[in-house]
Amino acid sequence: MSKQSIDCFSSFYIEGLTESDGKLDIIAASHERVEGIDQIVVNTGARPNIDMFREIQYSLHASAECVDGIAQLLFEKKGVVQPHGEKQLRHMEKDFYIIGSKSFGRSSSFFLMNGFEQARSIAVYLNGKIAESEEVHIKFPDEWLK
Repeated sequence: MSKQSIDCFSSFYIEGLTESDGKLDIIAASHERVEGIDQIVVNTGARPNIDMFREIQYSLHASAECVDGIAQLLFEKKGVVQPHGEKQLRHMEKDFYIIGSKSFGRSSSFFLMNGFEQARSIAVYLNGKIAESEEVHIKFPDEWLK
C-alpha cells in the first residue's frame, strides 16, 4: 500500500469493478466511485433472510438469529457446534426446518458435515424413525469441541 492507510466502508454494495494501472476502481450501487484501491478486504454478513417465512410459526433466538436449540449449542461451546439433528432444529411450525449454514443464524462456525447430519436426521424423522433421528452419525475430533 503506497499511502499506508486503510479506508473502511460499511453497508457498501458494489455494482462494478474496473482495473487500471494495477489499481482497482469500485462503482457502488449508489453510483459512488472509489478509485485507486490497492486491495479489497470483504467481510460479508451471514444474517438469514426471514422474509420468506413470516406467515408461519417459527422462533429465532434474539441475538443469534437461529432456532433456540442451535443457539444453546453455539453458546455452550463458543465456537464449533457439536453434531446435532432434527430435535435441535425444530420450530413451532410442524415439519418446518432451516438447515445448512443458515441454521446457525449469524454464526460463522458452520461445517458442511453438520449440514449432512442435519439433512439425514430430518429425513429419517419425517419417515417416522424417531429414535434413529436422535442418533448422531458423525463425530468431530475432541480438540475441535474444546
